Amino acid sequence: IVRNLSQPVNVWIFDRNQDQQDRELLENYRRQNPQFSFEYIDPQVQRGLAERFGVKQFGEVHLEAGQQRRLVQVVNNEQRLSEVRLTNSIQQVISDRTAKVYFLQGHGELPVPAEQGGLSQALTALGERNYTTEPLNLIQNPTIPQDATIIVVAGPKQPLFPPEVKALTDYLNAGGSLLLMIDPNTNPGLDSLLKSWGVTLDNRIVIDPAGASIGFGPAVPVVDTYGEHPITQDFNNGISFFSEARSLELSEVAGVQATPLLITNPQTWAESNLQGDQLQFNPETDVRGPLTIGAALSRKVNDRESQEARLVIFGDSNFAVDGLFEQQLNGDVFLNSIGWLSKQDEETLSIRPREPRNRRINLAAQQANVLGLTALLLIPLVGFASAVFLWWRRR
Repeated sequence: IVRNLSQPVNVWIFDRNQDQQDRELLENYRRQNPQFSFEYIDPQVQRGLAERFGVKQFGEVHLEAGQQRRLVQVVNNEQRLSEVRLTNSIQQVISDRTAKVYFLQGHGELPVPAEQGGLSQALTALGERNYTTEPLNLIQNPTIPQDATIIVVAGPKQPLFPPEVKALTDYLNAGGSLLLMIDPNTNPGLDSLLKSWGVTLDNRIVIDPAGASIGFGPAVPVVDTYGEHPITQDFNNGISFFSEARSLELSEVAGVQATPLLITNPQTWAESNLQGDQLQFNPETDVRGPLTIGAALSRKVNDRESQEARLVIFGDSNFAVDGLFEQQLNGDVFLNSIGWLSKQDEETLSIRPREPRNRRINLAAQQANVLGLTALLLIPLVGFASAVFLWWRRR
């Protein structure tokens, strides 16, 4: 891929420190083609350049080719620069393939083209990442366009009509990608579709005392726990928050791989009565956290490994609107979901190099104590007893 570059491709590493392992990898790339170059940048010294790329933290690696820019990953002491991610990112920015994202309209969804206070920031960010966006009205013609990479249903206020639900179901069954952002106190009419994927929408609203303590309000769950998934792999313990979210229930369905993405803290609960003077947990009608308010699901199509249907669902749409989109990790939740749904992680390397895996075992304190006593006392005692027994027999 690098040898065939016909245009300059530059890698910007926004970090003060130059890791030897990363630099050697980048030098290997540069040796393949003089069109490839890289540069380390201190974002606090060259702030203009950092702002141009929207750098939020040290360690961000950005790729630039012509007018195309892409965040490759964030490097740190635990995760070094990935050859797979860098090569796939190069292939994506030099490709003339443009992913098309359709936003369903006609049921009170967030409008496209965006209005002020709507999805304008999110749509601008998608455009900067080489996505094109268009509205989609399935009432007039219940057929998904052939060029659709992703269908987004963002905050419907009224239920979809049965032909629309069937069109979305058929689209998924054929290997499509769907993003659902469903607010509480709404009925999108998607129960049949969601049931086939093992997803149930809870009608209660998630209450989080932490949201009130930092000035957001109790109906704004603050999330700092994420599932292990490509969408959330670099989030660590960062914060995202969701205004008036509903929780999701995931059940096992044959062939469906489901991963909770957004997990609330144990102090949260799903509240069924918002009419009282005080919000208090009622064990008879409410559900105690942790709660799932976002999930990613995938399923192979006709048992073929090469084709996969993907679904991401959130119990809130407000996190992606103007004003909240750029707060904390909210925008990353949306953009990473679009990236995974567009199947950019499937851009081919003929032979993928093995990535180092985290094989650490996390033990509870009691387990660690048992393991320590076994290693320090039990095993030596067994060896000592065996030695005494052999000595006694030989006598």
